[in-house]
Amino acid sequence: MRRSLVLIAAVAAAATAAPALATTSHAPKPQIHDGAGDWAVPSQDILDGTVTATAKTITAAVRLAAAPVPGAVTTYAVTFLVGCKAYAASYRWTGVPQTEAASVAEYACPDSSSSVPALATQPTTTYPATASVTGNTFRISFASLPGLHVKSKVYAAAYAETPPATVSSTDPSKSDIGGDIAFSSQFILGK
Repeated sequence: MRRSLVLIAAVAAAATAAPALATTSHAPKPQIHDGAGDWAVPSQDILDGTVTATAKTITAAVRLAAAPVPGAVTTYAVTFLVGCKAYAASYRWTGVPQTEAASVAEYACPDSSSSVPALATQPTTTYPATASVTGNTFRISFASLPGLHVKSKVYAAAYAETPPATVSSTDPSKSDIGGDIAFSSQFILGK
């Protein structure tokens, strides 16, 4: 939970520094990018990720340097920032090939009268998702949400970590999270 909150803060920090993409009818694929070999554990080394969206479903497919290995428990996640609202889609790989239950946590916009950032609070809503690992790709899918759907302008980040690591950097060029993290520029879902 805490790891996701700090990651969402990292996505928010990256979003304020990342240039917006021109709104064209063809978003680049993949939208999420990272350098190969920047994390020592190949099954957690993110190469890139592609987010697709239809009117009913959003799916993120994240390619790793190697397939997950049995016994290497890993949390895989993709977070989205839409305006000031954040969504964290995550699941934990238990080390055996299987389709796992997953969830999407929605975090409210910060309250301007509060000294506590909304990202440091509990999610306002949690939605079901499905996740799977096939070869060196993990996928997480969920129903389109009222605030996260086709035509939403989003920033995204994918991460893979060995629990109980924590994200401790808001600088996308520094990966000291106990796993790997990759960021996108702004893009439009479904385009």
